[in-house]
Order: sequence, then structure tokens, then C-alpha cells
Amino acid sequence: AKLPDFNSASVRTVKLSMGRKQLFLDNDAVARLENVKRQLHPPQKYGPVIRPDRPWEGGGLEIRSGPAWSREEKIWKLWYLGGDGESLILYATSEDGLHWSKPLLNRVMAGGSKQNNAITADPSLKWPENAMLNIIYDPDDPDPQRRYKGFLGAFGRKPIVSAEGVDWHRLNVPNIESSDESHLFRDPVSRLYVATVKHGGPYGRSVYLSVSKDFERWTDPRDCLIFHADKRDQELGAARVRMHVESQDLRKPTINQPEEYQTDIYNLPVFSYEG
Repeated sequence: AKLPDFNSASVRTVKLSMGRKQLFLDNDAVARLENVKRQLHPPQKYGPVIRPDRPWEGGGLEIRSGPAWSREEKIWKLWYLGGDGESLILYATSEDGLHWSKPLLNRVMAGGSKQNNAITADPSLKWPENAMLNIIYDPDDPDPQRRYKGFLGAFGRKPIVSAEGVDWHRLNVPNIESSDESHLFRDPVSRLYVATVKHGGPYGRSVYLSVSKDFERWTDPRDCLIFHADKRDQELGAARVRMHVESQDLRKPTINQPEEYQTDIYNLPVFSYEG
């Protein structure tokens, strides 16, 4: 089929995306519209779908990995952080994304029992070394023992893999250096694993990039600074704090020390989605 007469950048986009689903948020990949209109349907608000309702989960839950759909098992899988007095990595499954089960896995001792849904890549580790972050599902890996991938450790990232998302093992490869925030995805077009990690930059915390073709050999993120705040951000951030201090209608800062005002980048989640 002859490609539409777009500019060269758009032609490259169309060639790249042929045979793949498209997210039609704009007309970038559309040559012409006739007798159709775009209709964006509002999302439905359901409220919390998973709560800390087990004794070992503590009073709150924290997410550091998005839910993953297993096309083989036809279920959603979720990894989250909880714990009553000790930080645990917890595992849940769902058929519809609304109703979640927390299987008793007998992997990790918590509160004197292994009857819980906690998992670990190494039972000897405690927080923050036992953190399991940025877990993704990789259906294209030819090795079924590496279908799930993620990072171990809240400081520095140790690549880990799993066959089903429950039993994990660490790869014997160098760490990806990072402080306490990162994000991971696989780009199906370039076939690269992409990690955005956090290091100091020109104005405090900044985002750096590390990529890998095999999930084992990663580029040094400190060689690739991709996003950081600038001088204008500092001015806008300080102005926003002053606005809260001076306004009668806005909440006041708990601590107000103008000499310590700093606007920086805490995290930058990135992912590839439908073209």
C-alpha cells in the first residue's frame, strides 16, 4: 500500500507502527477523516481495589511496580510494598483488576509465620536491600525462566528474573547505580530494556538513562543525563512556597526556610504504549 503523503518524520512513524495497535490521541498517524469523530470516554472511578487487610501488611501499601497481565495465565499480577514493623514485598493476583487475591506463599517469615503473600529474591536480606522494584512482564524472552524482570535493592539496582513472578533469582551481573528512585520498561520496537534512574545533577535530583539489549549488560547511567530542573524551576518553586505562606486560604508549609528552597526531579516513569 502507498503511504500517505506526510512529511518525512510522519512517514517514518507510519512505517514503524504498521501492524501494531495505535493510540489515537491525535491525528499524527491519520491521513484523512471522513464521517467519523473522535470520542474520548471518561474513566470510571472505583476507589481503592486493594487494601492493607492482612495483619502482616501494616497500615499502608506502596506501589513500585505496575500491574502486569500474564497472557499465558490470563491474570493480572501485582507486586507491592507493605509490612507491620518490617518492610515486605507482597504479591497479589486478579482476573479483572478490581478483585485481588493474596495467596499464601510460604516464602518469607513475618510475624512468626510464613503464612503470607510475601516474596523475596534473597531471604537473608532486610530493608532496603530486599526491595524489589520496577517489575515488568517480558513475554518475548525465549527463556521461560526470565519472563519476569525487575530490580533488587532500594539503592543501586541489581537485575533479577523470574519464571512466574514469585520465585526470583539475581543475575550475576554488575549493578545499575541509582539512588532511591527508578523506572524500567522494555521497548518492543528497539528491543531495548530502558531504565530511568536518579542521581544528582545541575539542580539537585535528576534523571539519567541506562539501556540494555540483554538485561545483563547496561550502559553507565552517569554518562547520560536526560532530564533535570533549571534556574526557572527554582524561581517558580520558590514563588509557589511564598504563595502558600502569604495566602490565607492555602495550607502553610510545616517548615519555611527560604534559603533551602530547591526544585528538583524526584522520578521520571516512562513506558512505550501502542505506537
